[in-house]
Amino acid sequence: MTVTDANGCQATDQVTVTVNENPTADAGFDVNVCFGGSVQIGGSPTASDGTSPYTYAWFPSTGLSSSTAANPNASPTSTTPYTVTVTDANGCQATDQVTVTVNENPTADAGSDVSISPGACTTLNGQATDGASPYTYSWSPTTGLSNPNIQNPNACPSETTIYTLTVTDANGCSVQDQVVVSVGCPNITANAGTDVSICPGDCTTLNGQASGGDSPYTYSWDPTTGLDSPNDSTTDVCPTVTTTYTLTVTDVYGCIAQDQVVVTVYPAITASAGSDVSICSGGSVQIGGSPTASDGTSPYTYLWSPATGLSSTTTANPNASPTSTTPYTVTVTDANGCQNTDQITVTVNPCDTSCTVTANAGADDAICSGSCTSLNGQATGGSGGYAYSWSPVTGLSNPDIANPEACPQITTTYTLTVTDNNGCQDSDNTTVTVSQGPTAQASSNSPVCEGATIELTSGPSGMNSYAWTGPNSWTSSLQNLTRPNATTAMAGTYALTVTDGNGCTDTNQITVTVNPCDTSCTVTANAGADDAICSGSCATLNGQATGGTPDYTYSWSPSTGLSDPDIVNPDACPQTTTTYTLTVTDDNGCTDNDQVTVTVNPNPTANAGSDDTICSGSCTTIGGLPAASGGTGPYTYSWNPADGLSNPDIANPEACPQTTTTYTLTVTDSNGCTDEDQIVVTVYISTLVANFSATPTSGCAPLTVGFTNDCTGLFTDCAWDFGDGGASTDTNPTYAYVRPGLYTVVLSVTDQCGLDTKSSLVIVGEHISDSSGGTATTQDSNVRIDFDPGDLETDGWIVIDQAPEDTTGTIPANYYRLGQTVVELVAYDSGGNLITNFASDVLLVLYYLDVDQDGIVDDSNPPIDELTLKICKLENGQWVEMSGSIVDIYANAVSVALTHFSIYILMGQSVIAPNVNNVLVYPNPFKPGKGDAALKFLNLTPDATIRIYNVAGELVRIKENITTGAACWDGKNDHGKPVASGGYFYIITDNEGRKKTGKIAVIW
Repeated sequence: MTVTDANGCQATDQVTVTVNENPTADAGFDVNVCFGGSVQIGGSPTASDGTSPYTYAWFPSTGLSSSTAANPNASPTSTTPYTVTVTDANGCQATDQVTVTVNENPTADAGSDVSISPGACTTLNGQATDGASPYTYSWSPTTGLSNPNIQNPNACPSETTIYTLTVTDANGCSVQDQVVVSVGCPNITANAGTDVSICPGDCTTLNGQASGGDSPYTYSWDPTTGLDSPNDSTTDVCPTVTTTYTLTVTDVYGCIAQDQVVVTVYPAITASAGSDVSICSGGSVQIGGSPTASDGTSPYTYLWSPATGLSSTTTANPNASPTSTTPYTVTVTDANGCQNTDQITVTVNPCDTSCTVTANAGADDAICSGSCTSLNGQATGGSGGYAYSWSPVTGLSNPDIANPEACPQITTTYTLTVTDNNGCQDSDNTTVTVSQGPTAQASSNSPVCEGATIELTSGPSGMNSYAWTGPNSWTSSLQNLTRPNATTAMAGTYALTVTDGNGCTDTNQITVTVNPCDTSCTVTANAGADDAICSGSCATLNGQATGGTPDYTYSWSPSTGLSDPDIVNPDACPQTTTTYTLTVTDDNGCTDNDQVTVTVNPNPTANAGSDDTICSGSCTTIGGLPAASGGTGPYTYSWNPADGLSNPDIANPEACPQTTTTYTLTVTDSNGCTDEDQIVVTVYISTLVANFSATPTSGCAPLTVGFTNDCTGLFTDCAWDFGDGGASTDTNPTYAYVRPGLYTVVLSVTDQCGLDTKSSLVIVGEHISDSSGGTATTQDSNVRIDFDPGDLETDGWIVIDQAPEDTTGTIPANYYRLGQTVVELVAYDSGGNLITNFASDVLLVLYYLDVDQDGIVDDSNPPIDELTLKICKLENGQWVEMSGSIVDIYANAVSVALTHFSIYILMGQSVIAPNVNNVLVYPNPFKPGKGDAALKFLNLTPDATIRIYNVAGELVRIKENITTGAACWDGKNDHGKPVASGGYFYIITDNEGRKKTGKIAVIW
């Protein structure tokens, strides 16, 4: 290149462009592959020309062993074109493509597994599907096949063989399947039939069957005893004893199956009609054996024939009274239906009235169990030709002879009946006493080593004699003995025979082993580590043996408290601390000892305390004092359930259950030993409700009032406070009020859970004079206003009982005391009917002459302008101030307009000095949890103090220096916590030390 600038100056330079040869890519020829197979792709070589070295990039990479190799293996799941990009050293590229076609594989089915008998053949049912036909078939191994290269060859293997079928389709894709040809006896079954039972002497038919395998079958019954056709499938059988028959079935290929059937032969029943007897003409005799039926299976039924002369044909021993000699046959049938018969002949002779036959059964005898004795029966007198009959027949060789052998298993009294030719009879008894005899008990310390001592012990104690025999004619008559310096010649069988006082004997044998002694015995006993248990508990002893020559025997001593003293690991349950010694003996008789101590720790004693009863909402302290003793302290405590407890893990918790509860105390001492005790805390729910009535409830002084206690529930005490300082503990008292006043009567009743109270008012009035009084006026001149105590018996609020009989509306009175004088206004119309509401307002005027309440109207009474006076009416048991009251300072009166009738009182405050006895306390009972906001104290004296105590005399609340004339209590103690339901006392003290007391009930 030449460059020329503006001045014509030039410069030249040169560049060479080299053109590189492109590489050549060869992806190889398109190829086929079977599904699941792989093929190598790429050319030979894949890259050429250009400039090596080359890099390769195959796309897609799916199914490739490598996408960057020259010749990767391709295993696609479907036909895929693969593109290779070849890049040479100069960055020049070339591409090529190869398609890998994926052919579907065929499916091979070698058929179902099959079983054949030895020597038999079967056809293999090979099949091919899918892929591309035609198919070729190849079976392996070829052993036993008619042709291994056809689809369905015959297979006749001599042993069980697994044949593999390989199917190859037109694309060369191959698959395999297998079939098992089992050579054996397939499914051949023998059926010998159902078990059957027969009576002795009867026959039955066995019905054998065969199935499976290859017919025809052959049959064989075993044993053949009692069979008529032992090689037939069906055969009659008549066994004499219960027999198990085995049926063997063999098919055509020699395959065998077996089955069994049991033919049970019922035990034979024995019939005994008794021995032939003779009777006198007109006489009778009891026939039948003793017993008539035996063996077989009870219960039995009986049938006698002929019936002539029999008292019954169906009893075991009927009375026979034939008129001529008669043979009687009895047929006995047992519970299985098996029968037997026997016959007796009753001979009828002319009667000899003088029977002189005498039976003698012989002297009583004694035998040992399993032994026999001869009965020595005899007959004398009579007419000769005696017949003998012994009863019972149990254990007798023949009950119809004079001297049978008697072999009873238990002590038995036998009766001999002798009958002469004339039918005359006599009986006698003899007793055979059976001694059960001793049981010989032989034992030894075998095995032992040579040179050791053989110890032989026997039992039971108290035998008349002991007889030992042993190897080499050794004998001894000692009960327990030793043979020192044991040799192998002393080894062998030792027999012990014991004889008791009745001469009865028994023999027992043992084997004594004497081993050559290994002078260096290496057996070691290990009794385990010492242990500790609680009294009444158990521990497992962990014994061990090592060294020596197994097998080992173990012996623990003492055996007291052990589950088994002859095992390696017994349970030990001693009652006191015990040291157990374990003795281990090996197979050579070598021994070793070791000891273990089981310490028995005493159990603690739990004391939950005595059962207790509390009131609902109250608490009690549970647990004894102390709650635990014995054992080994310190103790831990656990109460269950924990409900209502202040702390379930201390000895004496507070228990405040809501319902009756059984608490269980578990005490555990420092050794882990425990004990339990229980306490029942019964929660008493009081049903006590105080109530009373009074008659009369008002009147003039002196006034006698009768009180009736109407309480519900059970109460233990009652107390009356009559409001004037008087009191009584009578149930239904009578009380006389001598001074006028408004008195609150309180009845307090108590049960085990406290008290309930009821209060009511008694009004004791003063007689009215004509000097002065209150005035009530109305615009209705036809209205009469007066006071009528007869209309107010339900409330008792009345003070005037001598009202004038005029219509002027003037109510005469001498004076009223503030806070005490109560009046009720009653009005009638001209017809004498009580008016409930006024047609127009009525003016009520109340005078306050004795305002300082000293009982004297004089200059000491405070002037009206220093008083706060009000008229109150009674509503729902409380005084409610009326609005619109007018104070007349000149007339010393307070007036108010009324619209209806009620009960009214004149109250004063300020400088008036109220009396502490006039303090009103309500409501009572006080129910803070059921709507009552507070217990109210009204008309308090200045600087009053209120103290509230529970029934135990404990101060729960105090209010001091009260200046407002009123106070409230919310039911909580001085710590702000609610008090429990129950009875409480209050004491109100004024500033001069005067007191008023009362009782209240608190119910939550």
